[in-house]
Parts: sequence; structure tokens; C-alpha cells
Amino acid sequence: MEVKPNIIIQGDCLDVLQHLKSETVDLIYIDPPFSSNRNYTGIWEKSGEELSFEDVWELGVGGYIDWLRPRVEQCFRVLKETGSFYIHCDTHASHEIKSMIDRLVKREFRTAKFRNEIIWKRTSAHSDPKRFGRIHDTIFFYTKSDKFTWNQQYTEYSEEYKKNFYRHRDAKGRLFRLDNLIAPGKRGPKYEFKGVVRYWRYTKEKMLNLDKEGRIWHKPGRVPAYIRYLDEMPGVPLQDIWVDIAPVQNPRYPTEKPIQLLERIVNTSSNNNDVVLDAFCGCGTTLEACARLGRKFIGIDISRVACKVMDVRLKELTKDKTVPPFTWQLILPETMEDLKKMDWQSFQDWACEKLGAYKEKKKSSDMGRDGYYADMSPIQVKQWKKHPVGRPEVQQFHSVVRKSQKKFGTIVGFAFSKEARVYAADIKRDEDVTIELLTVDELLKRKNEISPYKKHYKVDVQKRLI
Repeated sequence: MEVKPNIIIQGDCLDVLQHLKSETVDLIYIDPPFSSNRNYTGIWEKSGEELSFEDVWELGVGGYIDWLRPRVEQCFRVLKETGSFYIHCDTHASHEIKSMIDRLVKREFRTAKFRNEIIWKRTSAHSDPKRFGRIHDTIFFYTKSDKFTWNQQYTEYSEEYKKNFYRHRDAKGRLFRLDNLIAPGKRGPKYEFKGVVRYWRYTKEKMLNLDKEGRIWHKPGRVPAYIRYLDEMPGVPLQDIWVDIAPVQNPRYPTEKPIQLLERIVNTSSNNNDVVLDAFCGCGTTLEACARLGRKFIGIDISRVACKVMDVRLKELTKDKTVPPFTWQLILPETMEDLKKMDWQSFQDWACEKLGAYKEKKKSSDMGRDGYYADMSPIQVKQWKKHPVGRPEVQQFHSVVRKSQKKFGTIVGFAFSKEARVYAADIKRDEDVTIELLTVDELLKRKNEISPYKKHYKVDVQKRLI
């Protein structure tokens, strides 16, 4: 598989990154799972589809770091020598993450340097039991070398600062402050200007030109000063504590980050037409930031639904006339090998989509079904790779069909035992109940998305898995 910008790819980023050539990406931002020991869910507003991911690690934070390390290593491999790397995390594993990356770059990428620990205030003050309120995330910033892209960002002056320093106003109402024109340490030319003899910062010719331009302030008996207008100043150079970007108020995706946060990072560490990569792309905020700012992007996520959400989001973005025109490609795995590598949620998403069915949203009391057709006939999806789906599983699913008060149901699996097929044939003969045992290979080859048994049922495509 050749990976070219602009592209969205479903898959484990470890596998996808290995298809990228070394030193081809200008900026990488990743927001991996935080090792929070939680499961996250959310509803994407454009489709009403449930988006979820697990952040639970059986081997604890050590297992999490072992999982993350090779993915970070691949990120540094594909990063250009002039590139920058940002990793977003929180208190659950931030110290272990930094320690791991520091050891990795010292061993494998000796020119790489740690630059900043950025603190982003992600929420307002609140009370946490018996501890200080946790209101921030951490973003670690590394570069591949000492020669890297850096576009200085600024924040606005505070009202207090403007009140204390920009106290003067000219005839047009412009605020300004007075700046010193005297050369430090007598290192400038000495001459008389407006009746005052001093060592000045500028030559007399330049001082006269500044005076003609109205940039010299002077009153009798006072030393001339330079007029510095507030509206000409860029602001305060951005520091490593960011409190001016609010979190997403009504997130459409679990752990969604604000577009302003990604725009700041993209603006700082990349230039127009640079390639930006997000290996845990979620709902595609990084991709939107890139599209708005004229960057190329590579978005990777293991979730099929997340990748389709990104696709929908970018389609909506093309309607915004303020965004430069752009195109992209969506790559979804469709081979047997790809499907075996999928996480179970993405595999269920794929199967329900191919069947033209709805995915079960409930995590409990789901009657043992993973999806259902428009008439509520149940679907069960088995991602067993080492052994076939057997008779006991078909018997259990038979009970699910009965409880649904239906005469039809589908089980999707990589293979089915002979006993399973005999049982399905028996209940078809004895009870007129059809349990379709559909292999993944058969589903891959099926051109229509609706089961041949269910063609007469109309599926509302707006409510289907997107």
C-alpha cells in the first residue's frame, strides 16, 4: 500500500506507518489513549452513530508503554530531520511516556531533542476528592534535530498590561507607549536632537526621518521617545502554559480536542503544503486544521467508524468557502488479512455495514446480538480466527432469534463447523427458522449489501452505520 497525502487510512498505525518512507513527514501530532482505565463513547451529530474506544490495559501502565513504544519509534522514523513531534497525554501516564521517549531518542534518534512540556488547561476549576483539582493535559514537544520549523506564535496582551503600559492616545485614538531612544552603554552616535544631547540608538538622519513619520514624541524639557503603537505589536510570545483555548463544549467524539489547539500546533511547526500526520486521528480535528491552513495530511485510526466520520467531516468542510479547495482519499481495509487484524469493534462495524444493517449500540441487555436488520432480525458477529463457530454458538443465537420473535438471523464468522451447519439446517426444517451462517469470505464477495434473505426490507441509509 502506497501512502500519499491527503489520505485517511483505517488500520493499526503501527502497520500503516511501516508503509511510509523514512523522513517524509514535516509534523506529527498524536493523541493516543491515555491509559485511563476507562471506556469512552460518544454520538457523532451528522449520523447519530455511536463512536467508542477502550482505554483499559490488562498489564497496566507497563503494558500500555510497551504498546505505545514501537508506534512512537515509527513516528520518529518517518519524521523529517526538520520535523517536530507532539504527543498529547495526561497524568495517567505522562511521566512514563516522557521517560520512554527520552530513552528511545537517546538510543535510536540521537539528534532529536526534547523542547517543551506544554500545559493545556482543558477544563475549569472543580473539586476532586482529597487532591488538587486536575484541570490540565500535557503535550510533550520534540524535534528531530536542532534545525526545525518554528513560526513564533503570540497571545494578546492582558487588559491590565495595556492599561499600565499603553497609556497614551494620539489624535486618531490609537493607543501607544513610549520607548527609549538612548543607546545603551553609550554605544550609539552622540549628537543634539530637539535640544537634547545624548548617545542615541539611531543616526541623526534616521531620527529625522522618524520625526517626519510622526514616530517621535517630545515635549519641552523632556527627552524625546519613540512612539510604539499597540496595534502594530504582535502580542506576547506564546509560553508553555496555554489557558486561552477552551475545551469542546459539546464533544461529538470521545476525547475530542478543540480545533484552535490543533491550529496553534500546525501553525507553529509547519508551513504551507507541509505534510502533517496524526496516527490516532479520532474524529479528524487535525485533518480539519490542516485543510483550513493549507497543509497536506495523513490521518490514521483503527476504528472504521472514526475514519468514516472523518470523511463526512471533510465533505462538510468543503462547503466552507473560506477553506482552500482540497481533495482526499479514504482507504478502508477490505481483504481477509486486514479484517483479521481489525479490533473487534471495527470488525463488527464492517460486518453490519456490508449487511446493510444497524450496529447494536447497547453495551448490556443487547439480547446477545451485535446488530440488526431494519425489521429487527438479529445479527451476531464472531471474530474467531483460530477455530470455527460451532453448534453451541448457533444454539445460543437460535435463542436470540426466538426472543426477538423473528424467523431469521445472521451469524458472521470466518468459518463454521459441520455441526453448526447441521443444526442450522435442522431448525430450518423443523421450525422454519433461518439462521444464515455467513463466512467473511462470502461477505467479501457479496456485491449487494443486503442479505439475499432480506432483500425485501428497506434500510434507511441515513440511520445506518455511516
